[in-house]
Amino acid sequence: MADDAKPILGYASVAPSLDPPADDFSMTFANPPVGSQIAATFLGMIIFACGAGGFLLVAIRTWVRDSRSRDDSITVSFLFTGFFVLIVVALIFELCRILRHRDSCVEIELRNRVLRVSAPLQLRRGDMHFSVARVERVEVIREGLVVAGQRVVQLRILTRGGILVFPHAVRIAMHEKGVIDRAVADLNRAINLAKQK
Repeated sequence: MADDAKPILGYASVAPSLDPPADDFSMTFANPPVGSQIAATFLGMIIFACGAGGFLLVAIRTWVRDSRSRDDSITVSFLFTGFFVLIVVALIFELCRILRHRDSCVEIELRNRVLRVSAPLQLRRGDMHFSVARVERVEVIREGLVVAGQRVVQLRILTRGGILVFPHAVRIAMHEKGVIDRAVADLNRAINLAKQK
């Protein structure tokens, strides 16, 4: 299970420490292992499916045995059954999405003064795009989280909107501290270089 997380997969435009990175810059990182995410989603499906079945049994029992309180109890039981079934359906879609994207990577690309972050497993609404004029910096946040034997860190992109700074984050699996720190430092230099053009 510890081999689920892949190391940094690609790192384009690696510049020597004296030279600024190229204008087009891209990095590819591995996602954190998804085994615990799959297990939690599956467990949630089982719990809510059992809840839906329990409320359905209450509704049927009330219908058969008690004619006096039939209307209120059955209505409430069917409402909860329907609500739990909707949650189960949503969890099934989420599980399918996780399984479909479990081998995807986190890609960060700087091209034509636009920073693009692609992480299909983590970003449900698609890629994030930022003009370099809005990007303050990219940071590595060490959360101390370990998943399946792999240390997980957060890459946080800080963007400016007026006087406010907004954080946007993706998580990656970290194998070597120095590689990620250097990659983020080079990315920040490339962003600053693109801002000057």
